[in-house]
Amino acid sequence: ETVLQALDELVYTIDADGEFTYLNDALEGITGYEPDDLIGDHVSTMMDDDDIETARDRIRDLRSAGEPTRTFEMDLETADGDVIDVENHMALLPSDDGEFAGTAGVLRDITDRKERERDLERFEAIVQALDELVYTLDEEGRFTYLNDAAKPILGYEPEELIGKPAATVIPSADVERAQDRIRELLRSDVPSQTVEIVLETADDEVIDVENHIALLPSDDDEFVGSAGVVRDITARKERERDLERTTELLKQAERLAGIGGWELDLSGETRNVTFTDGLHRLYDLPLDATVDSELATSFPHPEDRERVLEIVDRTIEAGEGYDIEHRMRTMTGDERWVRSTGEPIRADGADDAGIVGVRGTIQDITDRKERELTLESLHDAARDLLGTDTEAEVSALVVETAADILEASGAAVYRLDPAVNRLVPAASTEAFDRLCNDAPSVAIGDGESALWSTYVTGTGTVIDDPSSVDRSQVFGPAVESGVIVPIGDYGVFTVATDAEPIDAEARRLIETLVATTEAAFDRLESEASLREREAQLEARNQRLNRQIETTELIRRIDQVLIGAESRGEIERTVPERLLEADSVAFAWIGDRDPSGTRLEPRAWAGDGQAYLDDVSLADDAAEPAVRTAIDGTPTVVSNVVEGLQGDPWRRRAVDRGFQSVISVPLSHAEYSYGVLTIYADEPDAFGDLERTVLTELGEGIANSITAMKTREALHAERLLELTLRIDGDEDPLSRLAAKIGADVEYAGMGSHSSDETLLFVETDGIAPDDVRSALAELVSVTDSRLISETDGTCRFEATVSGDPLAARLVRHGGSPRSIRADGEGLEVVVDVPTGTDVREFVETLGEGHGGVELRARRHVERSMGTRSELVTSLFDALTDRQLEVLRTAYFAGFFEWPRESTGEEIAEMLAVTQPTVNRHLRLAQGRLLAQLFEDQIPLDSN
Repeated sequence: ETVLQALDELVYTIDADGEFTYLNDALEGITGYEPDDLIGDHVSTMMDDDDIETARDRIRDLRSAGEPTRTFEMDLETADGDVIDVENHMALLPSDDGEFAGTAGVLRDITDRKERERDLERFEAIVQALDELVYTLDEEGRFTYLNDAAKPILGYEPEELIGKPAATVIPSADVERAQDRIRELLRSDVPSQTVEIVLETADDEVIDVENHIALLPSDDDEFVGSAGVVRDITARKERERDLERTTELLKQAERLAGIGGWELDLSGETRNVTFTDGLHRLYDLPLDATVDSELATSFPHPEDRERVLEIVDRTIEAGEGYDIEHRMRTMTGDERWVRSTGEPIRADGADDAGIVGVRGTIQDITDRKERELTLESLHDAARDLLGTDTEAEVSALVVETAADILEASGAAVYRLDPAVNRLVPAASTEAFDRLCNDAPSVAIGDGESALWSTYVTGTGTVIDDPSSVDRSQVFGPAVESGVIVPIGDYGVFTVATDAEPIDAEARRLIETLVATTEAAFDRLESEASLREREAQLEARNQRLNRQIETTELIRRIDQVLIGAESRGEIERTVPERLLEADSVAFAWIGDRDPSGTRLEPRAWAGDGQAYLDDVSLADDAAEPAVRTAIDGTPTVVSNVVEGLQGDPWRRRAVDRGFQSVISVPLSHAEYSYGVLTIYADEPDAFGDLERTVLTELGEGIANSITAMKTREALHAERLLELTLRIDGDEDPLSRLAAKIGADVEYAGMGSHSSDETLLFVETDGIAPDDVRSALAELVSVTDSRLISETDGTCRFEATVSGDPLAARLVRHGGSPRSIRADGEGLEVVVDVPTGTDVREFVETLGEGHGGVELRARRHVERSMGTRSELVTSLFDALTDRQLEVLRTAYFAGFFEWPRESTGEEIAEMLAVTQPTVNRHLRLAQGRLLAQLFEDQIPLDSN
């Protein structure tokens, strides 16, 4: 009993009714009851019903199995009402009769152990509930424990791996790394180590895990194994790898895009600035360089810095983002264009929270900006080219633009100069002159010249090797590369550089600039053509206006010539009419004086009489009128000022305001009546049109004077009769007389012009056929026919080309009385007005014949009584054409009976239709009869 009382365990005995019969002193220490308090009490005082029933089951087991003891765990209620865990080792009390006598047992307080077990169970439940793999390994590295996470992570049931080495699922390299961590744990006081390894699953897949390793405890500090927690980090490692890839992509994007990020932190007492690696590279900063606020604000270009900092401050104050472009300078001094963006950072990310910083990006846009500036320069150049007026301006502007957009390169425009047949530089930069020996010209047709080959083929040329540079014949030895581009048909544009080769982008810019240049040259050419067409149209309009004005003026002058009654009236009126033209300042008519050594003014109009007094008109003078009088051809001085120092008359003319002059001869056929000279108050007033018209006017004036003299001769009663002997056979009558060997008499003249004359001739004693044959042999006779034959006298009509004597006599105012040809010459009797210059008249006739001899001259009174006056008045009533038709019909025998010529033959002679001849004859006869039978016409009594 002493031993039982000394035990810490509760010893008891219970009778067959379940009441305590013995309890040792340990009862109080375990339950708080005194043994005597419970002796005789039923076990239910301390045990619940479930535990009582369990005890009964164990008693029955003892009785049936014959085993000495049974052990089970139960709850025991203490005197304080607490419940403690106990382990009941129970045996049956002996009995003599084999009946159940009760039980004896030992109760051991296992509360602490049960608590530990419950803690272990909770831990086990927690471990089993973990997604991480929990394991233990013995000192040999074999699995001794695996939680249920082994299945989802590795694909193995835990029991499949228990007892197997860790290398079953861990590659050898990772096993070695894990062992290194265990060795480090053994050497140090660190409780655990973490290592990332891979595991091989049952499906032969590989997963990334994080292994947290610790040593298993031991009593003797010997290594007994390890435990660990394995966390599947496959997704995390994938995210890390994605993040690494993303980070690398961002870094690469930063490098490729020339972009960097920055952040300004305002949450502290000082402004902290952070740069990304991309921004370090952009600013040429070392990646490990420390960046403060002062350094960060030093990068914007000095001219842009104030604006940039103001925009950042406004973002901080107003919370507005920004997106701007500006220049900046790197740590090495390079200047670049950047695009800068910034957004405010708000506390907690709330829109209404305070601003705690600014975050932004800076991107290098130098290339784009330079392209923009280049395109802007090209645009400006294209706009400026629209305002150029000359090819020199275009060339200068183009090379200036090329110098701006191509930086250090030299540029030049070569134009084809047809005057020297060379490609010559129209404009060049100083750099081009320096590199290319002052831009030499290039001869055309030189196949070795790169410039000429480019121009001829119309294809651009890139020169990038020394041999090509040498063959260019333009580029100097310092040139590293060059580009030559044709500018259409206008020339070539060439660029040379001694630095980096000209790249494709620069060549595209050059081609764009050349296209703009060619368009500018096309515009100048079109505008020049348009101006030329406008000038031609204007000149045509001016000529037309001058022609209209001149035609009107000439028409008025013609009216004067028709109505003038004397030469003096003609000479006086013509200058006055000429002065009506706007450009005519002075006009005069002059003729040689009796000495024949100088000009003598006969009439003038305008403020130029003083000029005639001052200027010399002698034959040795250079005045245009004198030159025209001498050589008989028109003289035009387009600009009097030219040669002013050499000719005194020019100074006199300029003093009077005369700037251009024309002088035309007043001549018709062999007769000349002086010169007409006109002065204008503007240069180039007398063009081809004026010269032609005024020359014809001079001829018209001379013709009018000649006609007036002829009329005077026809109507004069006192005439001068000249008897002339003309030697030679130049006249058709002389040739005809020589051929037939008999005299030929002039019988009259029909129509005559400058080309042909209709003559009527008579022969006596010669057979008509002989005469007809002789006429046919004469080249000057284009047509002939026999009109009549009476008593051996034949009258022929002959159309003669050229200018026969009879026509010349009439044209110079003479009236032929008789012309007889004897084969050796002509005997002529002609009446001329008494005022005729006989010597001049004879000399004029002599110009077309071998020799003219004046045999007799005398004044005669032609019997022109009242009937003669009537005849004259009869002729005056007829038009020239009517008189011509009437005369031709008369001499052709139209009025003879029977008729010697029909109306059709008369029409053929006159080259008109027969109705026209009939009409003129009827009108002429009507007017003649009207004159004869009018009462007021005086008639002679005879």
